[in-house]
Amino acid sequence: MGGMCQMAPGPGMMGSTCGADGQPCCEHHTCSFGTICEPYVTDRCVGFGTLMDLLDYDCGHDGEICCLPSLTCEGDLQCDFLFCSGECTEQGENCMTSDDCCDTDLCKPSPYSLRCCEAPGGDCSNSLDCCGFMLCEGGECACQAVGETCVDSDECCDDGDCVLGTCQPSTMCLDVAAPCTEHIDCCGALFCKEVFGSGMDKQCCVIAEGSCKTSQECCGGMLCEMGTCACQVEIEPCVDDNECCGDLICILGHCARQEGSCGRVGATCDMADAMSCCGMAQCRRVGGAMDSPFKCCGRNGDRCSAPDDCCGTQVCIDDHCQCKNSGESCVIGDCCGDSFCNSGTCT
Repeated sequence: MGGMCQMAPGPGMMGSTCGADGQPCCEHHTCSFGTICEPYVTDRCVGFGTLMDLLDYDCGHDGEICCLPSLTCEGDLQCDFLFCSGECTEQGENCMTSDDCCDTDLCKPSPYSLRCCEAPGGDCSNSLDCCGFMLCEGGECACQAVGETCVDSDECCDDGDCVLGTCQPSTMCLDVAAPCTEHIDCCGALFCKEVFGSGMDKQCCVIAEGSCKTSQECCGGMLCEMGTCACQVEIEPCVDDNECCGDLICILGHCARQEGSCGRVGATCDMADAMSCCGMAQCRRVGGAMDSPFKCCGRNGDRCSAPDDCCGTQVCIDDHCQCKNSGESCVIGDCCGDSFCNSGTCT
């Protein structure tokens, strides 16, 4: 007997916590060899022997167990918790699709698990009969008012829109990721800002700590982490302060600390004080005149929103400071590459 080989343990067999006949299904609805997972009600493994006893070699007909391996039934019969049935799923009970539900009931979250439920105005005996987060009031599912929680727009009153899980007025506002020009164009708490890598100038997007599904819904360079747009830490890219974590501010397109009384872009500064400007901003003359004021400003390639954001005579093109080419007017520090400013001209 000592020479007999032993079968390697199947998934979840280690410690005998799952996978065997009668035990809970293992991860990804798997069971050990000789059993299958019944995932709908018990989430337990059922042995082939047990199934054959139940089957009596017949399956798929009304009252019989569903046919393996895909748990199917004949004709219009449904596989209702392992057994084939011609009966539909009643309102308020768990479902898989709307086809399972009696009459015109919908199969939607109510509020968290899928149930056969009613749209606004539908008959109900309790709030679980109503789709989403609607309440049963006076025997009818009451629609959700502006500001109330929702799953989709069908639940919102007055043809309102469900934006980021909240009913908003129907004002033809733009949803997340839509191109926009002003914040007022966007629905709810969305902002109209640049989203890095989107290929758009501006789009409706989610600011820091807002709910998201993908990073392309988050403003600036923020990433969608665990359903939330994560704020940017020091040095990471930004469009404005709303994207930076804590007390960090957005300076020339990067989150930075506001050390002491350092100045933002455009603030007057002291060239002799290295901490006069915040982040990567430099203290230089802004403009071409010798008596131009010293201000905190951006270098070539730094983000800008106006010409005065850039040092010297550099210009703001496509939201970035642009250095001067050979032959163009300049002050010291303006010229591109190996060029230098010689008597007011890049050489």
